[in-house]
Amino acid sequence: MKRACLIFLTAILSLLLCTNVGAVSLDSKITIIQAKYDNLKALSSSDYDINDNKLPLLKFQKGDKYGVVNKDGVIIADAIYDDIWDYFHGFIIVIKDDKVGFIDENGKKITDIKYDMYGVGNFFEGLARVEFNGKWGFIDTAGKEVIPLKYDDVFNFVDSVAPVCVKGKWGLIDKTGKEILAPKYAQIGYEAEGIGTLVSFRGGIAQVKDFNNKWGYIDETGKEVVKPQFDEAYDYRDGFAPFVKNKKVGLANKDGIVLNPIYDYIYDFGKNDITFFSQGKKLGLINKNMTVLAKQQFDAAGTISEDGYMKVKKGNKYGFINKNGKEIIKPQYDGAGSFCYGLAPVVIKGKIGYINIKNKLVIPAQFEIMKDANGIENFEFGTAVVLKGGKYGIIDKNGKYLTNLKYDSIEHSYENQLYIVKEKGKFGILDKKGTVILKPNFTRIEVVKNVICAEANGLSELFGLDGKAITQQSYRNMTPCHSDSREFEIFTFDKNGKKGALIYRLD
Repeated sequence: MKRACLIFLTAILSLLLCTNVGAVSLDSKITIIQAKYDNLKALSSSDYDINDNKLPLLKFQKGDKYGVVNKDGVIIADAIYDDIWDYFHGFIIVIKDDKVGFIDENGKKITDIKYDMYGVGNFFEGLARVEFNGKWGFIDTAGKEVIPLKYDDVFNFVDSVAPVCVKGKWGLIDKTGKEILAPKYAQIGYEAEGIGTLVSFRGGIAQVKDFNNKWGYIDETGKEVVKPQFDEAYDYRDGFAPFVKNKKVGLANKDGIVLNPIYDYIYDFGKNDITFFSQGKKLGLINKNMTVLAKQQFDAAGTISEDGYMKVKKGNKYGFINKNGKEIIKPQYDGAGSFCYGLAPVVIKGKIGYINIKNKLVIPAQFEIMKDANGIENFEFGTAVVLKGGKYGIIDKNGKYLTNLKYDSIEHSYENQLYIVKEKGKFGILDKKGTVILKPNFTRIEVVKNVICAEANGLSELFGLDGKAITQQSYRNMTPCHSDSREFEIFTFDKNGKKGALIYRLD
């Protein structure tokens, strides 16, 4: 009787603890946030910067209001806000009555909710831009307005400087608010799709546009390195900043040296500091010294592979060149992929085989063209997916089958070098050697970092990359939130019409 009472009291205590914090730990890696919210989703950082937050937070909804709960199920901000935006570098943007403010990751108020709607930015280099009554300035991480709200517009601090606008003209200030470039330009920085104008002094220079719609470059001190003269100017990368003048592409460097715009297009410099350029309808190969390694002669080209080779196309045939522009395999194939692990796929009379760098057909041309977007499969995992007789399988570099040709499809999970296979309408997981991790018994599978989320009969479980179950039960409508946290992954689920979450530590 005493033992039964003790068990009962222990159970009641556990229930009370779970109710107070809103979560229960299943083991050292898993915490479950109870399903009691109308909606629940991970707060994510802006998609153009890497989030360094180690503490995952979730935005929850009760009725038409929002709050924040942490990974332990503790509510750090009550559901009093009309909306909640980004969680970025430890700070959260909150909205109430069409005004915006900040709280920190512990729910502490950083500013009053007083700034204009859409009139705040995330913290960069310890400062965030804010707008009040149509005027912009900057606050620090304590919420203090350290740079007066007197500008018509501003952008984020990058490399210790920020663009500011006065009466339609743009200049630069430093982090003390000191003017280092008087407003004089029509624009500073470049337009990033879906984000707006960004300024980056990557390599020491950033683009500027004058009121004649001509572009040039300045350095961090505001000095004009290249006088505005171009029709377009792009961000500095790989040692050069590409520009367009009179419909031709040239390059400028951080020292203000301008290489004559003679190209129709220059691609990004990649491995070994080489890239393709076009003049007319043909491609050639150059290095960073603008030395022509291969004159313009190619109709198409691929990127340099790990093995140091690139496919090229002449007319309707494909071959390969090396990083010095030397032809190593004459264009002779109807199609080709890239070299990987010493082999490259090629198309011969409509079938795919594999050649080595000496152009020996190591694996005979016998496979069908892949149905997915990749088209031609290489040995990126050290093994390759092949299609034959309408079914997929996996082969090694000797052409030996590691699986039977029996799958309806095989997709890659690149991060963990796994294959997601489909057989008879069900999904499973294989490793890169074709070993079965999870049998094809599931209606849906997603691989998120080092966790597999698999669903069958409307219920989902989590598995490790070895196929061993992580969760002790199944969950309905389990969905990975693709958390920005480097240490945790978040999965939401439904129960009795409410939302809960499972927090999984990734180490």
